[in-house]
Amino acid sequence: MANPAIVFLGITTGTMLLTTGLSPVVGDVPAETLRIAYSVLPRAAISLVAGAVLALSGMLYQQLLRNPLAEPATLGVTAGSHLALVGASLFLPVLLDGGRLWVAGIGGIAATGTVALVVGRRQLEPVTLIVAGMLISLFCSGLTSALTIFNHEYLSDIYVWQSGNLRQMGWHNTAILLTVLSGCWFFAWLLRRPLAAAALGDEILSVIGVNVFLLRTTVLFLATLLGVAAVSTVGVIAFLGFLAPALARLCGARTVPALLLWAPLQGAALLFLADAAVQRLPLGGEVPTGTALAIIGAPFLTLLLWRRSGFAGRPTQLTIPSGRRAGWPLTAGSIAFAAITLLAVTLIGRSTDGSYGLGGAIDPGVIWQMRTPRTMAVLAAGSVLAIGGVILQRATGNDMASPEILGISSAAALGVLCMLLFFPELPWNVAQYGAAIGACLASAVIMGMCLYGVEPLRLLLSGMALTIICSGLMAFFLAGGDPRASVIISWLSGSTYNATVAGAAAGLATSFVLMVLALGLSRIIGVLPLGDAVANGIGMPVARSRMLVFLLAAMATACGTMLIGPLTFIGLVAPHLARRLGSSGPRQEFLVAAALGATTLMLADWIGRNIIHPWQLPAGIVAAIISGPFVLLLLRRAG
Repeated sequence: MANPAIVFLGITTGTMLLTTGLSPVVGDVPAETLRIAYSVLPRAAISLVAGAVLALSGMLYQQLLRNPLAEPATLGVTAGSHLALVGASLFLPVLLDGGRLWVAGIGGIAATGTVALVVGRRQLEPVTLIVAGMLISLFCSGLTSALTIFNHEYLSDIYVWQSGNLRQMGWHNTAILLTVLSGCWFFAWLLRRPLAAAALGDEILSVIGVNVFLLRTTVLFLATLLGVAAVSTVGVIAFLGFLAPALARLCGARTVPALLLWAPLQGAALLFLADAAVQRLPLGGEVPTGTALAIIGAPFLTLLLWRRSGFAGRPTQLTIPSGRRAGWPLTAGSIAFAAITLLAVTLIGRSTDGSYGLGGAIDPGVIWQMRTPRTMAVLAAGSVLAIGGVILQRATGNDMASPEILGISSAAALGVLCMLLFFPELPWNVAQYGAAIGACLASAVIMGMCLYGVEPLRLLLSGMALTIICSGLMAFFLAGGDPRASVIISWLSGSTYNATVAGAAAGLATSFVLMVLALGLSRIIGVLPLGDAVANGIGMPVARSRMLVFLLAAMATACGTMLIGPLTFIGLVAPHLARRLGSSGPRQEFLVAAALGATTLMLADWIGRNIIHPWQLPAGIVAAIISGPFVLLLLRRAG
């Protein structure tokens, strides 16, 4: 009965907040009558409908991808819509004359359509869909960030959209969303039985006579249509598609029919309550609804997670591509290529006058003072983030796990943001210590969670809740138009502009220590994905082992974030690439992924500081732009 109670509580509380202070609708107050009829009521209605649309989209994505962390942003809907809006705002503003709906919608559909085309011949296999979707999202986000850095002052309204904007001047958008919701929910209900069987695997679907490709195509179309409709209409309401289905499951909805009923209702109640609270907060300006939702929904999710004893959720299994293993030549080749890259990016590049030079043609001071610190920083950051990604994906058995899942990188970024906003007189090298403070606080929270149990899904969902809160607060601060926002955006994009020799050397030493620890724990990390029964059978203390490896992942994430900012996607991509190249175990995967992560960031930093000299692009943006298409090509050409 928890689901009905929470939905009732959310809607009644939101209604009380919304109606407080409203004047009666009478004939002699025409202005107030019009405001209620064409602003207050449409906004309340669209919060209910948009919440249900996002929740249903997230629930369908989770069933399609068989992953509890999936949501509308997973396959590029949000990133594609964001890129389309930024591009139209800067280069073709005439496209926005008819509103943002069609521009954002086309961008979201194009991104997800690209994902489907890349993996089409694999019959939309879930893990490949996830990887391709995340790569498309990274590519679109990289292009968007590159445009934003140089045009931040023209895009302040996009930041408001990015945090969720439910202001309405009529009923048109509500009617569109309600039509989409009704049609998609009806077709999803017709597919409830094959959707339930899909969780058991493709073999079961084939046995009962279900066309796997047709089912996945239909569900992908429905989920994408819902996500695009919501994002293009009301903006990015961060993580609601993940949050509402998770709450519905925690409150007792276990079957597909139950989720089809309660996930949309939970989403509607959450967004309605958050938006009503936003309109009653005693602040000078309005808080974005997405931020309010993060502050309200994420702590509630965490509370439910830790009050439900024995919750473990549906286990996931890390997908390791089959085929011939490359063996140790792959490791040696990866490390050798990283070493050659290190030498090349250090010696080759532009001098102070803009000309290219090699070795002695450039002042040694330029190499030591300007190139070496940045190269050392990205070398260390790429290595430790890849280590953290390998640990998290193997320890949790989840292909979508990455360092940002624990919330450490978001907390570190929020720490720097707070230092710059509340102590504007601080120099940048001091403000960066805010990253250490935020990372340490988040690590303490993660370790505190481990004291109550270390079930992988519980910990991942709790980390996602922490990420939701930090990301929502950052979006709120960045939407305020502060002139220092461009500096913060640059750091958030993976900048090495302020790297020092001492800091980079400390990072290299830390990365070496973390690699040694990771290699020492490789046996534990190799056993954990096999399940608790296997681990207990060989005498391994599961809880203590998971706590140890999660602590190591937290340390690696904190180190990488301190060096280069919250550039955690390297920890997501590098382990997948290492496995697809043929890594044959945790120990080899650590070495290959670390070499690939370091190589990618070194090349990205070199391109970023040379391609548009004297201006520069952050390494994170360049890495997202160049690595996404490359890995997609590998996926497309894979057997």
